[in-house]
Amino acid sequence: MRIAFVFIIKIFEFLLFRSLRSGSFRKSHSNNFAKLSNVDKVKILEQRRQAKGYRPQWLYYRCREEGLLNEYNALFKPNVESRSNRSEWKGVVFSFGKYKGQLVKDVWKKDKDYINWLDEQDWLCHYPDEGQEIFEIKSAAEKVLA
Repeated sequence: MRIAFVFIIKIFEFLLFRSLRSGSFRKSHSNNFAKLSNVDKVKILEQRRQAKGYRPQWLYYRCREEGLLNEYNALFKPNVESRSNRSEWKGVVFSFGKYKGQLVKDVWKKDKDYINWLDEQDWLCHYPDEGQEIFEIKSAAEKVLA
């Protein structure tokens, strides 16, 4: 009888403690990601990217998954229309490989076999700027040949 009484008391204490813990005494999480504005979400994702050492493309793809591309473009992409002189932009520069630091257009003129080889590689999707530039150059060359 005494064991059953102690058991019931322990259950009552457990339920009482659980209700107090989950009740009004619980602290609110002011840093909840879902409650933040979209701009703040993009800023937090950028901080996370820098802290973890991810490539800048990670932020683009993560913002695309979260539906935050408009805010991403507003914060991190330069406004092309506001430039007074568009001639300052020369093109996409390789950020990897044996032609690192050189323009993709110049490499296309020098070494078309390398560009064709790059276009066949699966890992090129991790470098969207270079991949897009290669696609545009190759499609322009095909139009000229056709």
